[in-house]
Amino acid sequence: MPVIGPGMSHTCYQSPKDQPLFDKFAAQGARFLNRHGKPVYSPTYGVSYVYAYDPEGNLLEMEELDGEQLLKHAGYLDNWDKDNKSIWMSQVSLFTPDRDRLMQFYHNIFQINPHRIVEVPVGEFGDNLFDIDNSKVQIGWFRLNRQSKVIEILQFIDPPTPQSMIEREPTSLGYSFSLEVSDIEAEYQRLQALGVEFFSPPVKLGRFIQAYARDIDGNIFSLRQPVDLDGPFSVKIYDKRGGL
Repeated sequence: MPVIGPGMSHTCYQSPKDQPLFDKFAAQGARFLNRHGKPVYSPTYGVSYVYAYDPEGNLLEMEELDGEQLLKHAGYLDNWDKDNKSIWMSQVSLFTPDRDRLMQFYHNIFQINPHRIVEVPVGEFGDNLFDIDNSKVQIGWFRLNRQSKVIEILQFIDPPTPQSMIEREPTSLGYSFSLEVSDIEAEYQRLQALGVEFFSPPVKLGRFIQAYARDIDGNIFSLRQPVDLDGPFSVKIYDKRGGL
């Protein structure tokens, strides 16, 4: 996946600065694409950023968070140290040739407003992060739970994110993502009425009932409902246990 997209470009992982994750990924064969192969630090946010490819060429992002308040904002809990949870996944990222169009689609899906929209100006930070001179991007985020589970929608303005030339299937190589719901049949009917293209009605797959779909950019996602809504694999129960 090129760093400018299009498609579901990457997942993002975070850790506290004093429990660095960059070396852990590098030891498993991750290849940094930041300029000079070094993390890029933002003093504005107190975050060090790395983009990298895993050994199969999948793009991922890593963030080390510096400061107690920043960790709390990200949903990090003190008891995670004791439970050996020093790394967590925070978001999936969709790169698109039309940010506003794709954000409107997900606004209709989620029935919530984005919690943040920014324009990243041309400058040294973006150049070093993406290893592209004079890069310019615009980004929006939807927050999907109490704090950290986020969908990021990003458009490169310069160089421009291209249109996708591939029609993806649920079995295609690369990323897809799931949205957990409490009533999959009702959500399936609601999204169909909005024009969402599903591959099939909801189907039981092991511990979950799922229905796969495409968004308007062709990204693959699924609705997912645990067979046991109060079972250990439900996000609702996970959040009560101290998840994000």
